[in-house]
Amino acid sequence: MKISEVEIKKFKSIDKLCFNLKELIAVVGKNNYGKTAIFEALLVFFKKRKLSEKDIHMYNSEKLPIISVTFIDIEEIDLMLLTGLGYDHLENWKKENNYQGELDIILTFKGTGEKIKAHYNLKDHKSTAVSSKNMEDILPAIKYVSSIRNPDDNTANKNSSNLRQLMDLLVKEEEDEHEILEFGKEKVKISQIKKRLNEKENSRLKSLSEEITNNFQNLLGNKSLSLNIEVEKVNITYSHETKITDHDIKPHMNELASFDILSSGTGMQSLMILSILEAYIEHNELEKDFILIIEEPEVYLHPSLQRKMINVLKQLSQTNQILISTHSPIVVGQVNLNELVCIKKEYGKTIIMNNDPSFVIQELGIQPDDIFQHTKILFVEGPHDKILIESLIEKLEKSGEIDNTLKEQLQIVDVGGIKQMSFYANTRVLQVMNHTHHDYYNFWMMVDSDGNSAETVKRDILQSVAGISSSIYKEENIFVLSEYALESYFIDELILNSLFKDLDSDKIELVCSKYFALYAEQKEKKRLGLINKEHFKMKFKPKHFFYDKNEKFYTHTWKLQQDEITILKDIQSRWSGQNIDKYIESLPLDTLRDSKMNEIIELLLGIFEHIGMEKIEK
Repeated sequence: MKISEVEIKKFKSIDKLCFNLKELIAVVGKNNYGKTAIFEALLVFFKKRKLSEKDIHMYNSEKLPIISVTFIDIEEIDLMLLTGLGYDHLENWKKENNYQGELDIILTFKGTGEKIKAHYNLKDHKSTAVSSKNMEDILPAIKYVSSIRNPDDNTANKNSSNLRQLMDLLVKEEEDEHEILEFGKEKVKISQIKKRLNEKENSRLKSLSEEITNNFQNLLGNKSLSLNIEVEKVNITYSHETKITDHDIKPHMNELASFDILSSGTGMQSLMILSILEAYIEHNELEKDFILIIEEPEVYLHPSLQRKMINVLKQLSQTNQILISTHSPIVVGQVNLNELVCIKKEYGKTIIMNNDPSFVIQELGIQPDDIFQHTKILFVEGPHDKILIESLIEKLEKSGEIDNTLKEQLQIVDVGGIKQMSFYANTRVLQVMNHTHHDYYNFWMMVDSDGNSAETVKRDILQSVAGISSSIYKEENIFVLSEYALESYFIDELILNSLFKDLDSDKIELVCSKYFALYAEQKEKKRLGLINKEHFKMKFKPKHFFYDKNEKFYTHTWKLQQDEITILKDIQSRWSGQNIDKYIESLPLDTLRDSKMNEIIELLLGIFEHIGMEKIEK
């Protein structure tokens, strides 16, 4: 169950505001423009916050807030709870309301002061009322991290603190009733432990029941009724505390070396939030269907960590929905234009602006990358892509296949993605500079396929560069690589056997072949609509070849045999994404040319051939 649209009326500074939500949105605007009001309205809808008189727009109690949320991907059982109908009647309801998979739920209020009451209704032909209890049962989990991340924010209720809510993503898991624990030589299932606890507690409750029954019957004046207290369910719960240990503090001051993370400052908590989200992505394979709201995720983070934070949030948004507010040009530069909600205030009211990139660039001061000293630009999609391209160019220069003077003319710029604001800012600046300097600048783009067809990716790119003068780029300058991602080019028996000579070459060849056969099979299923794009990305992207997943993942999802998993784990234990430049440097050029990497080499040689020809013509 996911949100597709939100409409807010008469809430705080918002008179009327509506926006769409897919995977991620970033709300952009100056201080006091109403970013927090948008999130607080959602928290009220999701029953995480009560409406107060301060939330009423312009303090006009005659017009109370209305919050409408449109949901998609609604399971049948949830639809039955919402409508209060059984399966047979539900089918009639769908026909009567022309149900197409979207459902609007409207939250309205009645009353004044402390007596304001909330009412949920469906937007159907009967305006069906939905009970508060049913709403709690069907609404996705929502986690909220406020912009105020300091000790005062957390001391009132540690269980609902920013960090505690996020930690719940990692530690609140259902116990496996069949999991076996060892106590010395004895092996016991969790279900058996619960049974023993149940028996012990029921034994205690039996005497307590007799005592209470005796008192009850004396008050009643007869023995016609009795009371029996029993254990309904045994739950094993854990209370967690996260402490930071400062290893620079001297040993004799150990009692001062550890302190609760909740008592630390904003910067430290922001680092902790980033660490928790990274751990969540690593340890959770399945979709969790929750909504995460973070105000100013970049707060007090170094620019490099701001980039890492938004990249983690984007990765998390592949299976969940993420809403952030931000003032950071770095963060905004890494999101797509259609993921921005730009707001401003006019006459005290929060309104949404059109997503005009020029407005966003001016509002946040997004600057183009360091491209002014270079006339030829190659845009790539990530820092590792940039390292790989630069390393290959260096190798080709040393071999004499690229002239040193030509190499210095090309700048490699990592923009994070062709749909992102940083790409827009850079290309628009190039266009202005070309107008001034008489068509002096050119750029190329090299992008991964991400499991899509080259035609699909190229179409998206052409939409992104629409309106840019053809003098600074040509369609043939758009290179869509055949493979999913950078890692795909290293899943090659020639490269891996050369890098890791101590491993069995035949087994490496086998596991590489098996991965690409599986990848091709699942890609075709995606094309046919048998699996969705998100499932394909989560399960079969090449990153999982090099970065350790649990054995169950490789057995059940990739269908690998035990000996294949063993060789894969051996590769993973030796691989490091931070050593891409070292790997390229150590590999013979002939090996690179005989591998999948030759595709990138040939494209780079083509770029430098163009630069060389242009130099001759001038």
